[in-house]
Amino acid sequence: MDTIQVGIVGGGTVGTGVLRICQTHQKDIEKRLGGSLEIRSVAVRNLKRERHAVFKDIPLTPRASDIIDDPSIQVVVEVMGGVDDAFRVVEGALKA
Repeated sequence: MDTIQVGIVGGGTVGTGVLRICQTHQKDIEKRLGGSLEIRSVAVRNLKRERHAVFKDIPLTPRASDIIDDPSIQVVVEVMGGVDDAFRVVEGALKA
């Protein structure tokens, strides 16, 4: 069973929801994928902000580039909001 490594850029309301869905439905997702799904890292603007429990065992970084430039991450999920920074993240992920 292969593991798909995922990086999430954005740890707000939507990022928290994505993590919650991945954790709550992990077995169903893995069954459909034919492999496991691992959230490798989440890029957040403020490392000091209190986070929901879904972030408990997931490394946080203040830089989206840490996710985009990580060769072990196969899928980048952009849920940071805004337009310009989000565009740069998506563009960087596609180039990588």
